[in-house]
Amino acid sequence: MKQLVIDQEPRVGYELILEGNNFHYLKKVRRIKLGDKILFLGPSGKRYYGKLLHIDDQSLKFEVLNQMEIGSQEGLEITLYQCLPKGKKMEQIIRQAAEAGVKKLVPLESEYTIPQYDSPKDYKKKQERWQKIAQEAAQQSGSLSVLQIEEITALSKISPQAGLKLYGHPDPDCEPLHHRLSDEITKIALLIGPEGGLSPADLQTLDRADFFPVYLGQSILRTENAGLFLVGAVKVILLEKESWRAC
Repeated sequence: MKQLVIDQEPRVGYELILEGNNFHYLKKVRRIKLGDKILFLGPSGKRYYGKLLHIDDQSLKFEVLNQMEIGSQEGLEITLYQCLPKGKKMEQIIRQAAEAGVKKLVPLESEYTIPQYDSPKDYKKKQERWQKIAQEAAQQSGSLSVLQIEEITALSKISPQAGLKLYGHPDPDCEPLHHRLSDEITKIALLIGPEGGLSPADLQTLDRADFFPVYLGQSILRTENAGLFLVGAVKVILLEKESWRAC
């Protein structure tokens, strides 16, 4: 369901006034009319229904009707570690990750990634654009949160942290994904390598940081598609886990 991401927390039973970019988006792009209802995502991650009461030349006034119940996977925090791809592929990756409900995305420089940013200022501009793309994707998809884009990190500096940590590997002898997801999980980190793959040094780093390889099938996925594939596989398995039956 489409929604509008806002930087103020609505209050049920009170009015909400929107101006600026949100006003322009709803009036000119969404062509909202009096009496229309819309879904808002506030800074806390809670979602609300609002009904449009008034339109003028610079603002929209809504009545906040109620808070919306959200799904059973709200407690699952997914972080995607993505080795930097070439060109504009990162924008596609960010859109897909945001639509899939990923909480954080950490751009990685691995041994086989190609350096793309000449200065911190250059990366800062790119990060701002990526964050805007993530917000637009959250509005379009109805994601429960806005994907947060973190600072670029060297894969060699990844350190152990809480939660399950996985990366895709072409070896069919790796443990199946559903085995790794059999326990209760609230945090999970998924890592995707670059076009040239992960180097032996990268794999040693991941082993020290307690990342586990999982087999995702015979097909070699492009780096811009692999993250969405792995996130989707994880979410489907967790959604269906309650219905699993022992043979």
